[in-house]
Amino acid sequence: MTPFIYQRPTSIEAALAALAATPNARLLGGGTCLIDLMKQGVEQPETIIDLNFAPDLAGLAVLPSGALRIGATTTLSHVARDPRVEHGWPLLHDIIVAGLTPQLRNAASFGGNIMQRPRCIFFLEPDFACNKKRPGSGCAARAGVHYQHAIFGGDATKACIAVHPSDLCVALTILDAMIVTASPAGGRRFPIDELHRLPGDDPSRETTLRTDEIIVAVEVPPQAANTAAYVKGTEGFTLASCAAMLMIHSGVITNAAIVLGGVAHKPWRSDAAERTLAGQPADEPSFAAAADAATGEAVTDFQTAFRVPLLKGVIVEALELALRAEGGA
Repeated sequence: MTPFIYQRPTSIEAALAALAATPNARLLGGGTCLIDLMKQGVEQPETIIDLNFAPDLAGLAVLPSGALRIGATTTLSHVARDPRVEHGWPLLHDIIVAGLTPQLRNAASFGGNIMQRPRCIFFLEPDFACNKKRPGSGCAARAGVHYQHAIFGGDATKACIAVHPSDLCVALTILDAMIVTASPAGGRRFPIDELHRLPGDDPSRETTLRTDEIIVAVEVPPQAANTAAYVKGTEGFTLASCAAMLMIHSGVITNAAIVLGGVAHKPWRSDAAERTLAGQPADEPSFAAAADAATGEAVTDFQTAFRVPLLKGVIVEALELALRAEGGA
């Protein structure tokens, strides 16, 4: 680990000033991702800006709109333990509990989990070609072990096939969460689906945040009458996961949302599956058809082909659990 300067601003304004003053700075929340990357030499910041001493970045509140506002440095355990979350946002609660061990929930921050970097083994090791670390050097994963890598994204993944590892972001995407930021030029508020980007011609950029911008909070609309479930295909960093949300009236699906995790550079919303479910009976044949539609654009090879039937099973199970939660089965 290389030497660095440590700062702990006590306000959002002071954090922004510190970030602007140091070109090669990194923001510290829980440190569960950043510190590991620093130990491995992947991250070598000149300055660490610890956000945990800025009170305005922590805490939970229910807004007049009914949305839940979660400060960026709030720990995941704090969110999961709050009874308002368990009753009003059960999917968010369940994904936090399913996605991390108690030890990690106690340390990891909400904003840090959203911003965690890919877990590609070639990205984490210094001696492999990696367009994310060294643009133009190539992607060692394509010629090496890549059974855990992206199967969605098409041409936008030519330079990088790493996947986004956050379970939390899958929940926030299906719940239509909004990201709230601050910067010297003024803050922004935008859907989380617009936060993460596909690699395209610049795999080093994983989000749409500007270099002078900080996530200060996430606002999550009420789950309301929608029933939802989350299923992971494996433990740890998943090979396939699905968050499914259903609105059902008289046995017919009036609205559906499907977001997949562990299969792309960002949480992958399946418009094809959602269209397939709309207006159909809430039953196993409809769920199987949705799983087929969701995986229709997957691109696999001999290493990743097993992920398609795994993903189909995960999608059907998530839909069945959402149906049971609704009371329809």
